[in-house]
Amino acid sequence: MIVNGFLGPLLANHPLLVYPSVFFSIIIIGNPVSFATIWLAFQENLKSSSFLGIILLIFAADIVGDLSWYWMGRGLRDTRLGNFLYNHIPRHENIERHMQTHSDKWIFLSKFIPSSTFAIIFSAGWAKIEFKKFFPISLAAITSSIFVLMLITYGLSSSLSSLEATALFRRFERLLLLGLLLFFL
Repeated sequence: MIVNGFLGPLLANHPLLVYPSVFFSIIIIGNPVSFATIWLAFQENLKSSSFLGIILLIFAADIVGDLSWYWMGRGLRDTRLGNFLYNHIPRHENIERHMQTHSDKWIFLSKFIPSSTFAIIFSAGWAKIEFKKFFPISLAAITSSIFVLMLITYGLSSSLSSLEATALFRRFERLLLLGLLLFFL
């Protein structure tokens, strides 16, 4: 398994390298990395830190990620690149109008739809959703998603399904390694 086979020894030997990597991975990838990090914490592979420290790291990375994507969308809106994107996105007026009317729902759901955080939060900034409206919804979504991830991970790691999940992660590790090998070839 990637987590135990590759990241486990890396975490044990180089924690100062891993935590910044986890932080930036959460910003870029999102909840799959948060899930894997909480999984490692429950499996006690993160011996050098407390569980609360891991949760605070995930929380901080989610906040920084949301703020970064929001301000990037807002800042690119009226630039040359922004105008290029604006002219090449089909039905951009409909998307922007929908985001302005239903932004609270989409911002909250962005934490529960895998790999959608960048697109939704960037669109919220692009549509110039007020920061006073965006930030509280984002904090509520981050808090609730971390709580849900903790419950799911605890349930998986403390039951017999932990063995099944480990076997599944091992299969994914093999597929990932095969995919990387084929990519490089």
